[in-house]
Amino acid sequence: MAYQHNSIDDLMLSGARVQQEAASGWIARLGVRVKGDLAIGSGLLQPYGRVNVYRSNTGDDIATFIGPTGTTAISSGSDYSAGETAVGMTLTLTPEVSFYGEAGYLWNIGGDARVKSSMEASLGIKVRW
Repeated sequence: MAYQHNSIDDLMLSGARVQQEAASGWIARLGVRVKGDLAIGSGLLQPYGRVNVYRSNTGDDIATFIGPTGTTAISSGSDYSAGETAVGMTLTLTPEVSFYGEAGYLWNIGGDARVKSSMEASLGIKVRW
């Protein structure tokens, strides 16, 4: 679980001031990760798979436009639910050097705010000294 709070300064446009009130709230993640260990000729291979569900309960974001002739407030919900799945592996060559890679997908489940679906990937090397 994580608590999210944003504080945004007012913005001055020509003829208007904009106040932004970002909602604060909790983000929760529930997930499972399954990992294996395989000894191969070059080191230890650790494949894994994971599945996560995210839920945000942050309320509404409000933008208020204040001008010389009036004020207008625009509200938008920011609650969401999203799913994520990923597969990856780590190849440990020595206690000091390992390579890793992961590919995953994030998608919208529901809520007031829409989470944009996306493919995610990472590759890297980890060196300890």
